[in-house]
Amino acid sequence: MKSAIISYVLVLIASLLMIISRGESLTLYVISFSLLWLILGAWLAISPTSTIILFGERYYSKNYGIVFTAYGFGAIIGVTISGMLRDILGSYLYVFYLLSVIGISGIIIALLFLKNRYNKVQESN
Repeated sequence: MKSAIISYVLVLIASLLMIISRGESLTLYVISFSLLWLILGAWLAISPTSTIILFGERYYSKNYGIVFTAYGFGAIIGVTISGMLRDILGSYLYVFYLLSVIGISGIIIALLFLKNRYNKVQESN
């Protein structure tokens, strides 16, 4: 849960830096995209562990296959939506508003659902 929340907070920070800079600061741009790439790699480490905690060991390989496929599908959908927003609104800046909302939603979902699941796993042990 903590790793997920940290990653969503970093998404929010990176998005806010891009919104603040409005594409005019190379330094903020580099920091933002470095954070976003860091998060991309972090989820490759978080996903396997989260999958086994949430769904157990029995069907881990099948469940992780689904999670990893969803990760790839999300990447394709994300690029498509980003391109559509750029075409409709004329700037990639608006993508970061959407990404901020997604980051906040991720924090809320992690707080509500991952904590309850983690507590249930701990109680059963």
